[in-house]
Amino acid sequence: VSTQAQLDSTKLGLEVGVRTSLDVLNAEQQVLSARRDLAAARYAYLLSGLSLKAADGSLGPADLAAIDLHLKPVAQ
Repeated sequence: VSTQAQLDSTKLGLEVGVRTSLDVLNAEQQVLSARRDLAAARYAYLLSGLSLKAADGSLGPADLAAIDLHLKPVAQ
C-alpha cells in the first residue's frame, strides 16, 4: 500500500515537473517488488502449514481445499 502511494505521488510529481520519468520507473519497480515479495511470503506461509500437517499426519482433503481458495487470483 505504501509503495503504491509513493508511486502515485511520484507520478503527480512528474506531472508538475519535480520528478523525472526515471523516478516513476523506480517507484513502479518498488511496487512490483513489494507485490512479488508479498506473494512469496504468502506461498511460504501456506507451504509451511501444509508441511506441518503432513509431518504430523493430519493433512487431509479439507486442508487442500482451503489452500486452493488462497491460490485463486485476486482482482486488484
